[in-house]
Amino acid sequence: MDQVGRDNNIRGLLEEITDIYSLVTRYGSLDDLDDARRKILQDLALQTVDCAYFVRDQAEVRNFCKGCI
Repeated sequence: MDQVGRDNNIRGLLEEITDIYSLVTRYGSLDDLDDARRKILQDLALQTVDCAYFVRDQAEVRNFCKGCI
């Protein structure tokens, strides 16, 4: 895969991170949810943070995703 393809994949990941963040923050308090749904949202939130750290670390690479963020 070329650099443009990798950059596009990271851009897609950023869009997914934004979508998940919006979903989780829309609920505000997870206390209103049953245990199964609360666990799913907590897992999504943790995975989103891991992905954000990955993007941050990759963005430090020279010539990474020029203009995509």
